Amino acid sequence: MVLLKRAENWNFIKFSKEDEEIFKSYESGDTYDIYRLDVFSKKYFGGEFYFDKGLIYPKDKITKNISSAFYYQLTKTNQKGFSIATTSSFIPKKAISLPGGAQGFKVYDAKYKIIWRYMNTENFMFTDKDVMINHNWVLISSDNKKEIFYIFSLLNSTVTKFILWKLLSNENEKSFQVGIKIIKEFCRVPKISDFNKHIKEEIISEAENLINLENSSLSDCADFKGILQQKFDSVEVQGNNLILCYKTNCVKCKITGNASLVQQTLNETLSSLTDENGIGNISELKNLPVLDFEKQKQTKEYIDDLVFSLYFKVKLQAIGFSSREKIHDTVSKHKYYKLINRTSND
Repeated sequence: MVLLKRAENWNFIKFSKEDEEIFKSYESGDTYDIYRLDVFSKKYFGGEFYFDKGLIYPKDKITKNISSAFYYQLTKTNQKGFSIATTSSFIPKKAISLPGGAQGFKVYDAKYKIIWRYMNTENFMFTDKDVMINHNWVLISSDNKKEIFYIFSLLNSTVTKFILWKLLSNENEKSFQVGIKIIKEFCRVPKISDFNKHIKEEIISEAENLINLENSSLSDCADFKGILQQKFDSVEVQGNNLILCYKTNCVKCKITGNASLVQQTLNETLSSLTDENGIGNISELKNLPVLDFEKQKQTKEYIDDLVFSLYFKVKLQAIGFSSREKIHDTVSKHKYYKLINRTSND
C-alpha cells in the first residue's frame, strides 16, 4: 500500500491484518491535492486554498489593542478547544518580511483558516480572524467557508488521528509532528458523490455549530437589554432570571438560554472577573464565555461518526443531530469502528 511505503518509521511492521485493511480502504480517497493545487481547487471548489506555516516577526514591533487591515492579531500559545484564542497584541503587516519562495500575505489574508501546532499536534483549530502565527504553527486558509469547515472536520476526526498515530508515532513518544508534508503524503479526503454529498453538507453544518458553541457568551444566554447598571458585587441565578446587584441596587435579566449552564459558568469563572473587593464590571460579565461541554462532546462525536461513514462507506438511513444515537449504533457496528476509536482516544 502506498501509505505504508511512505511511512518514515517501521511502525507498519507491527500492523495487524485489520490495520492493513483500514489503510487500504482509507487510501482509496482523494489526496489533499484537490485543495492544494489550483488546477483542481478552482475546478471543484471555485477558489484557492493555501497550505503554509507561520512567519518569523520582530517582537519589538508588537503593539497592543490596534485593530485594522494593516495589522494581524497574535494568537495565544497555549490553545485548547477548536477555536483559535487571540491576545490583545498585534503585529503590523509592514514589519513582517516574507521569506524567499513564500506564497505572500494572501495566505494570511484569506478569510477562513485551520491552524495547528506543528509540534505536539492536538486539535486543528478554526478562525475567521485576521491573525498571524509564528513559525511553530501551520495553517490551511481559503475564502471558501464550507470547504474549510469540511477539512477542519476531516483533520480532527478519529479516523485521521488513527491514521497519523499509526504511521507517525514512536513507541517512546506520546505525540508527533504534523506539517504540510504529512497532510500532503498521508491524509486522504473521502470521495463525494450524489450518494453521500448530503452527509458532507451535514458535517459542514455541524462543524459550524461546534465552533459557535465556543463563541457563545453570557450575553447570548441572558437579556441585558436596558440594563444601565455598570458594576456588580453579587450575581445570582434565581429560576430563569439573573440577578445583578451592586450595593443596594439590584436588576433582573431574563435567562434566555440554559439556566443550569449559566449557573455552572458563574460558579467556575465569576471570581476571575472581580477585584480584591469583589466588584466587577457588567460589560466584562456580558462577555464571559459560556461553553456547553456536554453539547460540544455530543456534536464532536456526531461529526466523527458522519466522517467515519464517508471514509468506510457506511449507509445511513437518516441524518440529523436528533438521529445521532441511531447513526452511532449503525457506524459502531462496522468492523473497524472500535479499533479506530480505541486507538484515537488512547
